[in-house]
Parts: sequence; C-alpha cells; structure tokens
Amino acid sequence: DPNGLIWYKGNYYVFFQWNRFAKDHSSKAWGFATSSDLVHWQFQGSALLPDQPYDAQGVYSGSAIEIDGKLHLYYTGNVKQDGHRISRQCMAVSADGFHFQKQGSVFTTPSGYTEHFRDPKVIAAPEGGYQMVIGAQQSSGLGAVLLLVSPDGRQWLRCCVVGTSQLYQMIECPDLFTLDGATVLLYCPQRR
Repeated sequence: DPNGLIWYKGNYYVFFQWNRFAKDHSSKAWGFATSSDLVHWQFQGSALLPDQPYDAQGVYSGSAIEIDGKLHLYYTGNVKQDGHRISRQCMAVSADGFHFQKQGSVFTTPSGYTEHFRDPKVIAAPEGGYQMVIGAQQSSGLGAVLLLVSPDGRQWLRCCVVGTSQLYQMIECPDLFTLDGATVLLYCPQRR
C-alpha cells in the first residue's frame, strides 16, 4: 500500500506499508523512499514502526501533507486486544523529512461504526484548515466514508458522511481531490 506521495524540501516522498522482518502481515510499519525526478528512487528505511500502545499491532495506511513547513503523516494505528481490533487515527511530524515524532492518536472511532475505521487522507480545505476522509464500516455492516475537519491539522471534528454503500461491507483507502473544478471521491470497496 503506497501512502502519502508528496513533494517536500526538494524531493518527492512515497511511504508504504511493509514488514522489515518477514513477508507477512505480522509487523506492519511504514517504509519510505525519496526521489528528485519520480524515476530514480532511494530507499530510506523505516519512517514509522508499530512501537506505541496506540499502534502496537500495525501502522496502517494513511497520507502525508505539509503543514507550517513540517511534514505531517496521518495513519491508522491498529491494536488487537482479546481478539478485538481497536483503530485510532494517528499523526507523526517531521521537520527534516527523515526523523518522525509520533504525536499519538488524533481521532478515535465514533459511535455508529465498527473498528474497521481506517486510512485517513488529509488535504488542505478550500476555505482554510484541513479535511480528512476516512474509510469505514457502519454498525449496520455497510461501508461508508466520513469527512472530518480541522483548523490546524491536530484537532479533528466529525463533519458528515460523504458516501455510503448498500452493497459493500467496508470502504477503505478513500481519496478526495478536485479535478477540473469537480470534487472527486475515490475509494476501494470491500466485501467480506
């Protein structure tokens, strides 16, 4: 899962889920690579490891954005306790693009949704501040995409549901952007 393609301080960055220990899902982290031309890439190693109580069983998909000159990574922290998943939307910040300081959880799963709540995509809002779309599963067992808003990229408030599914049980990896004046929502539908 590539995450957070961004231009930052003279280089393109791409982050991706990986397990540096094995070819399985036992230790999901984020690796990253940089490029000056989008053709030649240099692997940089680990950006985020599953090393905190809020992401101990995995650093899952998310996005990257520059805010106030710093690189902000948003991701889903995954925790499994007694056979149950707990998802938290988390943030890490870097001033140099290579050393990331985790800031913890910025948003937890709201009521009305299962813990299949993930993959934060953050963009600058046209009217100022920031927007985050999240892929989700409603308590009814059907997929949805939620929109959150923030004035500063740190404090997030639930805004509205921007899409629901009557066919799919989960929607993940949403992306929201403007193309030729139209707002586009891309997502990946999932069936059980």
